[in-house]
Amino acid sequence: MFIEKIAKSMLLASLLLVLVFPIAGCGQEPTPNEEATIQDYFPFNENVKMVYEGQGNEFATYTTYVDYIVDDKIQIRTNNGGTEVVSVIQNSDGMLTETNSWGELYYKSDLTGEDANSTEVLLKEPLIEGTTWDLSDGSQREITGMSVAIETPYDSFDALEVTTTKDGETIQKQYYVLDLGMVQSILFVEDEEISSSLKDMIIGGGYDFTIRSYNFFVTDTDILSNFVDKTVTLKTGEEINDFIASEFLDGGLISANTTLNEMWIKPGSKVANIDFSEEFVSEMNAGTTKESGVLMSVANTIGNYFQVQKVIITLDGEPYSSGHILMEEGDAFDTTYQNEVPD
Repeated sequence: MFIEKIAKSMLLASLLLVLVFPIAGCGQEPTPNEEATIQDYFPFNENVKMVYEGQGNEFATYTTYVDYIVDDKIQIRTNNGGTEVVSVIQNSDGMLTETNSWGELYYKSDLTGEDANSTEVLLKEPLIEGTTWDLSDGSQREITGMSVAIETPYDSFDALEVTTTKDGETIQKQYYVLDLGMVQSILFVEDEEISSSLKDMIIGGGYDFTIRSYNFFVTDTDILSNFVDKTVTLKTGEEINDFIASEFLDGGLISANTTLNEMWIKPGSKVANIDFSEEFVSEMNAGTTKESGVLMSVANTIGNYFQVQKVIITLDGEPYSSGHILMEEGDAFDTTYQNEVPD
């Protein structure tokens, strides 16, 4: 019996992580050589979306997009239709290493500075046949070919072949192409072969994120939430902060002089953070009812985006303070979605 649907989704998102970053002139097919480096076979390039066609499992079809490139690290988002996985890959000391990976992560945030939670080596120099390295799960990887002919829906290639084995049995084959990256991966699970192969490459575009922007209205007895869903397209390195700030401004939640300084969350945390300039309070011109509605709307918007139920709101790094509300260090506002209605 094959593994459950969601488990397969997470397994394939990690095992079939296919990261491809083309450069100008990638349509040409250069000849592999023993002087090539990891950068040649795994270039870091911005604003690249890759589309992969799967065989053998519904989750083997997926897309990847480059969220961030910071120094020797690249942050990749992989969407296989069942989940989104965000991974950080580092090219350092002759090794290409996945240093972090988080499943079910649907927001965009620069996580390249997070402490490593993984040390899986994807490629290792020298890039020559016979180079071998061990993985933490007891399996072994080896470069088993430098010019292996493969077919993908996108094109035919002569590829560098990496074979992963465990207990003497092949469990995965991955194929890298000069100036492109990995173009095909074949996973061997029980008696099945599950493959993902490059089908399309979209250069210069962005990645779509859905933002649920909250506001409020007052009834005779309560303060209620309303919302509108919007899609924002972000390119590599672009933050969502400006978009959210404009939503708050258009919705009358902040003044034109208020600056959204920063918003962030630690992966795995249940609390998100947003920091405004002091004008958020000094130019609010609100009584307790409006202030409560503004704070509820901000907390709901940020909490929904980061998938948490608590949001810390600060003013220039200091705990939130107004004539009506005084928060202590670390105090958070709860999200409140009761009786919400679409705008």
